[in-house]
Amino acid sequence: FKSPNPILKQRSSFRLSPFAIVCYLSPMDTPIMPERSRADDQTSDVLAALNDQLANELYANHIYHAMQAYFLYHNLPGLAHWMEVQAAEEDTHARRIFDFIIERGWKVKIKAIPEPPHDWDSPTAAFQAAYDHEHSFTEIFHEMYRRAEAAGDIATRIFLQWFITEQVEEEAVA
Repeated sequence: FKSPNPILKQRSSFRLSPFAIVCYLSPMDTPIMPERSRADDQTSDVLAALNDQLANELYANHIYHAMQAYFLYHNLPGLAHWMEVQAAEEDTHARRIFDFIIERGWKVKIKAIPEPPHDWDSPTAAFQAAYDHEHSFTEIFHEMYRRAEAAGDIATRIFLQWFITEQVEEEAVA
């Protein structure tokens, strides 16, 4: 491929990949990537729940960072570190959900994340809030599993099993 651009002509190492050539030469209305599967009527409810939980996991990350900041402010670095680890874990959970939605060929919808609380009455109150939050996630994952089961979506049921098992651990340490 020879470039008409005189600057690019000077660079003998300039090469376009076959994919870049196809992109360059294809009309704009020609799909370059293969058509992705879309959630059908039965699985659209499951997809909506996964996108909602993606937002929940990102919000949980914010809550744990807010708790980390609370503990640092009150000179409790050990508790702050524990919350930092929890925040990172929630971020990993969000990434797993994001990747799963993409792997299914579905559309990820990033939603707005509300501002988390910034203050608690005591360290014990902060941990109680963390426990309550994790317990609510357990219920959400159970409901998502039931939706996937009702839709006959075996792949999502298998995917959610990891989260259900993880929630047992999360509640135990919260």
